[in-house]
Amino acid sequence: MSFCASRIEPRRSTELLSHSRSGLFSRGLLGWTLLNSMALPLTIVRWHLAVEQCGVAQLIEDDTRMVSYAMYHLRGKASEWAYSALMTESKAFPSGAIFKTKIRAMYQPPTNEVLLQACFFSSRQAQRSLQEYVQEMRSLSAYISVGPLPEPIKVPTFLNGLRHVPARQALFRKVPSTMEEAIDIALVEDKSYKSALVTPWQKPTTEMYAATPMKLATWMLSTTTAASAAI
Repeated sequence: MSFCASRIEPRRSTELLSHSRSGLFSRGLLGWTLLNSMALPLTIVRWHLAVEQCGVAQLIEDDTRMVSYAMYHLRGKASEWAYSALMTESKAFPSGAIFKTKIRAMYQPPTNEVLLQACFFSSRQAQRSLQEYVQEMRSLSAYISVGPLPEPIKVPTFLNGLRHVPARQALFRKVPSTMEEAIDIALVEDKSYKSALVTPWQKPTTEMYAATPMKLATWMLSTTTAASAAI
């Protein structure tokens, strides 16, 4: 996925997770690297979500153990920062919420919400599939947590980013009240439009069903010629 925020290239962002995917696969934990494909405004949010989901899968319910589990998956300078803070103060991260707040303050841009909103408003489908565009808009909308955008703003933004396809035409005829409703309508219209497209080899043609006229003139000429030659 290509986000607007991908234009930002912070130096410290590549320190949060290991670049070795084999190590992650061997432990059966985070089976994919976030930081190689996402920019910083989205990376930290997804990293936290991935760690929390893996912790839940391993039945880690205690908040303190979840913090330790998350720290174990930090790499580079991020790991040094976290363990240095813990060595300086044993209760530097008394809860998961405080750990999340501190690591965001350390590595996340102070204008993160503004960047996410800018990406949301400037997002366009362009040459991508509708499913890819929908996923991007859903992700950006979910990550804007400080000041969630109201539906009357999200709906026209989503519609404005659509290509001029049947889905866009259907949505502009009757504008939905929520972005999720607009997404559902767009996906249905897109599927209906694609299913209506029939490949050329499936289209019935007149040549397949019409009787092939017999070339009587040629046949009669060849018969007459053969009879004359026999005489």
